[in-house]
Amino acid sequence: MDGAIEAIVLAAGQSTRMGAVDKLLLPIGGVPMVRRCVAVFASLASPVTVVVNDRKGAAARSLAGLDVNLAENPVADADQQGSARIGLAAAELAGRGLLIGLADQPLLVAADVVALIAAFDAAGGDAICIPRFAGQRGNPLLWPASLARAVRDAGASPRGFIDANPARIRWFDAANDHYTRDVDTPEDAARLLDHRIGHADTGR
Repeated sequence: MDGAIEAIVLAAGQSTRMGAVDKLLLPIGGVPMVRRCVAVFASLASPVTVVVNDRKGAAARSLAGLDVNLAENPVADADQQGSARIGLAAAELAGRGLLIGLADQPLLVAADVVALIAAFDAAGGDAICIPRFAGQRGNPLLWPASLARAVRDAGASPRGFIDANPARIRWFDAANDHYTRDVDTPEDAARLLDHRIGHADTGR
């Protein structure tokens, strides 16, 4: 086992609350949101597995040129836990930690992920580090790779394991709300995408 941090990014949702709009393709500084979010993880983690609903779909195509692996969850009403299981099955889990993140957090930048990794290491790297802001739980989550392997091998869902094992959590009290803001509705999109986030802004 080496010291690498691996990542799974969940990007297989159907955007049902967005109507006819695919939220993952909403532009941020001229870049589809899914590409911008995945690029943040790819700047810090390796390997990166992105779970999409179609390897040939628009979201997958928008990731062209990024050093990521694609896994597919074709279920029409794919939920995050089903996608997380697929991501775990495709992951190497050979490093010290595994980030499980979302593709619809437009405010999240690399500095936020760096802060989470620092908190994980400071806590000993043997518990699931979960960010929270103003009492609200956020994403991404950072798992010890050994614990992620155990959950995968048991066929459990990550959320189910966390709910059943609160003693395995270490909370990271974040300095901003980047971890807790995502895009689920047109109102979210109108509010969050008003932030001027540049093409190359990964927080570094």
